[in-house]
Amino acid sequence: MNAIVILVYVLVAVSSAVVITGVARTRRAAAGAPETGVDDLMEAAFLAGGPGRVADTVISEMHTDGRLAVGRPGVVSIRQPVARTPVENALLDALTSSPNGALDRLRRELMRAPEVQAIGDDLARRGLLMRPAALRPWRNAARAQVVACWLGVPLGIWLTVRQNMDGNGGFPVIFLILPALFLGFGVGGICANLAKGRLTSAGRRALDAFRRDTEMGTAERPGGLPSGHWSSAPAVSSANSAARAAPAVAVAVALGGAATIAADTVLRDQLLQAYRVRGASSGDGSGSSGISDFSGGSWCGGGSGCGGGS
Repeated sequence: MNAIVILVYVLVAVSSAVVITGVARTRRAAAGAPETGVDDLMEAAFLAGGPGRVADTVISEMHTDGRLAVGRPGVVSIRQPVARTPVENALLDALTSSPNGALDRLRRELMRAPEVQAIGDDLARRGLLMRPAALRPWRNAARAQVVACWLGVPLGIWLTVRQNMDGNGGFPVIFLILPALFLGFGVGGICANLAKGRLTSAGRRALDAFRRDTEMGTAERPGGLPSGHWSSAPAVSSANSAARAAPAVAVAVALGGAATIAADTVLRDQLLQAYRVRGASSGDGSGSSGISDFSGGSWCGGGSGCGGGS
């Protein structure tokens, strides 16, 4: 029995050390690129919530300035077929090919569009985001350690029963191995959570700077900016570059998700419903908040549980 107890401690210690080292080295390597700021609102949206946030942002922007109409029950129609960016052009293309203009389908196709996926690739190249495949092996290893530690509990109980049946004295085996199992469970859970996050430290600083500049730009305008109106100056900017003017509702969605829309309740409700449909269809159970969704194209991993940037 003593040999089994020692083996459990050794296995947990080695597994924990390997997982911790793997997660730390992978995140450190991703942060090695020269630090840059956020160039525009779509990049901020991707950092804050992935491809799903970009889709919600561009839909909100084009709806607010009158180029799209979003109404019940989750139907989108074109009012002015004018695209000012590649992402907006991808949205119009997806909507033109959609037979019924369903918002949930449009959102899903836009998330997977090359123009949206390219934003994530560029952010990863600049060291602001982790590539989806980089941490996936370590996240799986951490989860496997958690499962193994859970399975160690019934094993310890069985060994304790055998210990009593054989008439061996001493402290029950289950209580001897519980500290190792709890340690392994805690380390595995923490590492799985760290491996789930997509933002690097540089990405978090860039997004925070973007938020601060946005708040200062709003504060400088008397009375703020009413939702659904165009600003006369750039609504958002970063330390390195200024973003073009955008409706305040689009800025709010980019940084906080569709749930932050206050004035246009129809737009908010339809975007949140489309997010819930996406979460239910992917089986991730994350479709309740509409805050973060990285589950699109190569930048995927299960809705808000996959590393939502915020």
